[in-house]
Amino acid sequence: MAKKALGATRWRVFGELLRQGALRLAAGLVIGLGCYALVARLLDTTLLFGTGVYEPATLVSVVVVVALATLGGVAGAAGRVTRLDPLTALRSE
Repeated sequence: MAKKALGATRWRVFGELLRQGALRLAAGLVIGLGCYALVARLLDTTLLFGTGVYEPATLVSVVVVVALATLGGVAGAAGRVTRLDPLTALRSE
């Protein structure tokens, strides 16, 4: 809000919030995939509906669904933030 109050455009604030969310998403995916690589060796069995632990299509689809859900949530929140009046938001803080 402070940047918007100082003259940043709505799209600049939206882009920055989306960028921050994407960086957190990337960090979470790297940590999650690293943990998956360690745990997958222990779970070297068929878990659900005949899907193996090392099936690339399942792994890619899970990553895509998580990324879309995360970016959708960030975009929704960023959109609400950009519609707020900056002076009202700064007064409430």
